[in-house]
Parts: sequence; C-alpha cells; structure tokens
Amino acid sequence: EQEQEQEQQSMTPKEFKKRRMMVSNSVAMCSEMQQSFEKLCLSAEPLQALFRCYLARKHIRLELRATEYFTNVLKLQRITKRVRCKYLAYRDSCVVLQASIRGYTTRTCTQRQAHMQAEICVIWNTLQQRTNFFMLRSSCVTIQTIFRSYLARKQHRQRQRQAHKQQCMEMLLAFYRVHRFRACLQRRRRAIFSLQCWFRSMQQQALYRSQHGQLHDAQFARSVIQLQAMIRGKFVRLQCAQQHPQLQSRIAKVQRAHANWRRERTVNYSLQSALRKLAQSRSLYGVSEACDTLQALLRVVPNLSDRIVEHNVVGALYAVLRNSNRSVPHLTLVNKILDFLLFFGQYDRKCFAAIFHRNDTLDILSERLQIHRLDFVLFEKTTKLLFIGVDAAGVALAQNTFLLNLRNSDVHRQIRTVHNIMCTKLEIAKRVNKPLHREPNANEKYKMKFEQERVLLQCVQNMNALVEKL
Repeated sequence: EQEQEQEQQSMTPKEFKKRRMMVSNSVAMCSEMQQSFEKLCLSAEPLQALFRCYLARKHIRLELRATEYFTNVLKLQRITKRVRCKYLAYRDSCVVLQASIRGYTTRTCTQRQAHMQAEICVIWNTLQQRTNFFMLRSSCVTIQTIFRSYLARKQHRQRQRQAHKQQCMEMLLAFYRVHRFRACLQRRRRAIFSLQCWFRSMQQQALYRSQHGQLHDAQFARSVIQLQAMIRGKFVRLQCAQQHPQLQSRIAKVQRAHANWRRERTVNYSLQSALRKLAQSRSLYGVSEACDTLQALLRVVPNLSDRIVEHNVVGALYAVLRNSNRSVPHLTLVNKILDFLLFFGQYDRKCFAAIFHRNDTLDILSERLQIHRLDFVLFEKTTKLLFIGVDAAGVALAQNTFLLNLRNSDVHRQIRTVHNIMCTKLEIAKRVNKPLHREPNANEKYKMKFEQERVLLQCVQNMNALVEKL
C-alpha cells in the first residue's frame, strides 16, 4: 500500500486519470461478466426444474418397464455430466479472464515505468548527439555554400561573356547587312540622277539644234527616237511612283528573309557544335550538353531529325554507352542518353529505324538490363526503350526487324529471367512496406522506400508488356 501511495504521488494528473479509467473499465468488465454468469445460473434453474418434472413423469410411466429403467438412468447421468462440465468450463474461463485482466494492468504499470526511464536516457543521448551533429553540419554547409557560390559566379561570368560575344557578332552582321542595303539604294539613286541629267542634256541639245536650223533627215530621226525614249522613261518613272507600296512590301519581305536566315544560321551553328562535341569531346559534360542541345532543337525545328540520322548520332551515343562504367557521373550521363533515345525513338519512323534497325542495338540494351538491375530508374527507362522497339507504332510485325531478332536470339530468355527476378523483388518490397504504411507520417519517414516500390512497379509493368509482345 505504501508503494501504491508513492506511485500515486509520483504520477502526474493525466497518468492518474488514465490509470483510473483503466481500473474503472476493468471493474465494469468484471461486473458485466458476473451479471452474465448470474443470468446464466438463473436461466439454468427453471430448466433443471422442468427436467426433474419430466424425469418424474417418465419414472411413473416406466415403472411398468423395469428393463428400460436402467438405460434411462444412464442417459440421465450422461446429460447431467455434460451440463456440469459446461458449467465448470464457463467458471474456469471467467477465472482466467479475471486473472489475465489483473496481470495486464500490473504489467502495463511496470512497463510504463521502465519505458519512461529508457526514454529519458535515449532523449539525453540523442540531445548530445544532435548538438554535435548540428554543429558539424552547419560548418559543412557554410563551406559548401561558399564553394558553390564561387562555382556559380564563375559559370555566370562565363555565360555572360559568351552571350556578350554572340550578341556582338549578331549586331555586327546586322550592321553589315544594313550597310549593304544602303549602298545598293545609293547606287540606284545615283543611276536615276545620271539618267535624269542625261535626259535633260539631250533635251537641251535638241532644243538648241531646232533653233539654229541645223536639222536634217538623220538628225531629225535621231531626235525623234530620243524623244520617244524620254517619254517612255517618264512613263516608267510614273509607274514606279504609283507602285511605291509594293516596293515597301518587297523591302519587308527582304528583311523577313534576313531574319529567317539568321535563325537558320543559329540552328545550324548549334547543331554543328553539338555534333562536334559528340565526335570530339572526351568529357562527360560535353556529351550531356550535346544531348540536351539536340533534344531542344528537335522540339523547335521539326525537320532536323534527317540531319541527325545522317550524321550517325545514335552510333556515337552507343559508343559512349559501351565505354561507360558504374560511377555516379557516368550513371547521370547514361540517364541523359536514355532520355534522348526515348524522345528520339518516338519522333518519327526514320528515327525509330536509326535506333532499332542496327545490329548492335539488341546487345547494348541487354547489357544495360544486366548492369542496371539494382538501379530501378535506369532499369525502368531501359525496359521502356525495349517496349518502344517491340511495340512500333505504324510498323507491321513482319517489318519489325528488332522484334524478329529479339525472338530469334537468346535475349528473350534473359528478359524472362530478369522479369521473374523483378516480380519477386516487387513482392518482397510490398511485404516489407505494407506494415510501414500504418505508422504515422509514413510518407515522410519512408519516402525513399515507397518511391523505390513505385519505380519497381513501373519496371514490372513494362516487363509484363514486353513479355506479352514476345
């Protein structure tokens, strides 16, 4: 009793209320069980009285049948034994329930105390570790921010210089075109002025000759021809003056043609630079930047796919995939190459043929399946690329050489084994993550596990579609 009083004094009001509620609930349960047992007993007494009456009547009836009397007595004993056994079982179950409730209340009290002590120790240790971790992380973050800001400033300066150079070149080209256009206009004006001066001089000469009476037949014919030419020139100048709006529209068309030439020039320059990076660059950054440039150009310029196919860009990307390893920079580069191949393969039929009508496509994709079995993101993109090659839109099954080669080779067995492995991994991931969904804030705590399960499910769906096609 002293220990209970000390526990009550040490407990907080909330804990005392909780314990009081638990005790009241257990008492209510015991009282309900006792009432049900009493009702059982009360319902059994009239049954027993009826049974005794029945036995008495039966005894009176069976006095004449002495032979059947003993058998009926034995049956009665068996029935009474069964009823007694049921009664004893009910009583034992009630006793067991009461004992389990009392043991549960005592265990919860002791476990709560031990749990509180362990929580205090854990909180103190975690507090010390967190303070040390926060100090270390703050110092690392400051160093990282300084270094990243330096790199960002350096890249920004380089981009500003490149943009300034490109802008200067475009301005110089524009000034040169304007200069050429003005020079042409000046030449035309000078030619018109010279013609007008010549016409006026000829007119004055004709007047002079007519006044002095030096005209003869040849000179008269020449003067008539000159007058006709002058009149025709006058008519032509009047017609040009009337067609002045058409001349303005022609000038606007010329300017628009110059603008389109500049745009085509920038597209050609960016395409040539991307192809040069793919052919000559030995760094990962150059190849990834070339993939981004080609993908952006395909979104803007629709007829650029033919030129990409002619320059054998797919073969260069396949060579990069063969020479890649499992390091983080190489994996990011492989991710960009697979994104470009997915976009390029669905662009048109020529692009599809450039990717999937090669002899080394099947070997490279099978190698990618074996390498990226643990990296679910790259594995999902590889399976999607395989499914695009198998399920070719607008291509008949008899003309799909990639599907025919896949069926005839040993790669389809490899795909089936990898499919079984991925299905087992998905089942394991679902079994592991199923109890985690019940915990509070599970989406934040186990975000990476749930994301891996989602990507693995997408991989299995792609593999199912691929196996169905095979």
